[in-house]
Amino acid sequence: MTPFGYELEFCGANLPRLSKGMQIPLYPKRKCKNYDTFHLETEEKITTENLNGGELISPIYKEKALALQELKEVLKVLKIHQAYIPEKSRNTAIHVHLEKSFLKEEKVYYEALLKFLYAFQSEIFEYAAYQEGIRPNVYDNCSPLKEADIIGFLNDFPKNIEFASKRKCIRFTKETFELRYFSSSLDFERARLPLEFAFSLADYIGNEKWNMKEINTWYRNTYIYPRGYNPERAEILKNTLHL
Repeated sequence: MTPFGYELEFCGANLPRLSKGMQIPLYPKRKCKNYDTFHLETEEKITTENLNGGELISPIYKEKALALQELKEVLKVLKIHQAYIPEKSRNTAIHVHLEKSFLKEEKVYYEALLKFLYAFQSEIFEYAAYQEGIRPNVYDNCSPLKEADIIGFLNDFPKNIEFASKRKCIRFTKETFELRYFSSSLDFERARLPLEFAFSLADYIGNEKWNMKEINTWYRNTYIYPRGYNPERAEILKNTLHL
């Protein structure tokens, strides 16, 4: 399985007490360099909404079952320490990072991934909001892909293998591919969905379960599949990724 990890943002818990209770370190934002175990970070985006915010960073996993088992356990601890997700929060989210090995550093895999995500992005945003409506201001913090972004990246590949800022719904760094669509949740059945989506997407792209002709049909055919949420396209997404 493609190595992966996640970041879960939340509000409410006293971070020093949570750190002590979970026996994991607490760091300022982006100061940790060790991903062998869980750790906590302060989250300035949530605190700018006058809320006490934090971020739980997972270790790097290679096993899906272990990741889901430990996710269930840490969610229980977060709730014991009075963590919560603000209703209609602008900023709380779950981000999943995948090692880019499933893309094999070949342009055609990047093209298939980007075109697929672009074609279904309205449906992905709805799925990532757990069918309860996209969180307010989401497009300011997690903006949709633009076709110009895709064309520019593919034209520059492989000279430039990094893609998009943290304001985009996805991001490539030198080492990882990051999915940023999903709203945060302390409910296990919801919080597992970003991981399941990431696993399915990596399997679909990395194991070549796609063909470019079909992807190009979804990507280009706005007459049959117009932009904006489309129930028919949502079913295609779910069936294709077995969601």
